[in-house]
Amino acid sequence: HGSTRIKREGGNQVVELLGKVIPAVKSTLEAEQKSNAENDVLNDCLGLYGAVAALKKLCKELQPNVEIVLDKFHSWFYHVLEMWLQMVQGLTEVRVKKSVLQFDQLTRVDMLVPYSSSVVDVMTMDNHLCEVIDIFDFPDEKSRFKVIEKLTKQLLETSKQLCDLLIQKSNGGY
Repeated sequence: HGSTRIKREGGNQVVELLGKVIPAVKSTLEAEQKSNAENDVLNDCLGLYGAVAALKKLCKELQPNVEIVLDKFHSWFYHVLEMWLQMVQGLTEVRVKKSVLQFDQLTRVDMLVPYSSSVVDVMTMDNHLCEVIDIFDFPDEKSRFKVIEKLTKQLLETSKQLCDLLIQKSNGGY
């Protein structure tokens, strides 16, 4: 009986905590949607996402058979993630152009193969995007598909831009 009482009391404390936390989470997400700083949005949302995920896990441990409002918390983050992807797309275009046109020194590996350091830069940026998407582990297949689709389009656009710029640069000689 002791563990049941502790679970019930713990569950009641979690419910009280949720009543305070959920409005704060939603308020923070709404404020982030108005923010323009890429890293601030991402860092705040990743931290908030982790905290809410941990809170959901704790709630499920204390009251495993009770449906709570946190069961669908992933949907709270979808629009922020979508906004962040749009911001990153604009920044990525600038970074790719800068990487190729300003910093890349195409060098020959042999007679037919040039080496480009910008490819490494761009693949590092793309990998970072994929890692962020993995952190937002949407259980809802539809939401996850939408995010993956947007990410795929962005990665393809980045790759196309990189190829076009490298061809342009290599036609000028290297």
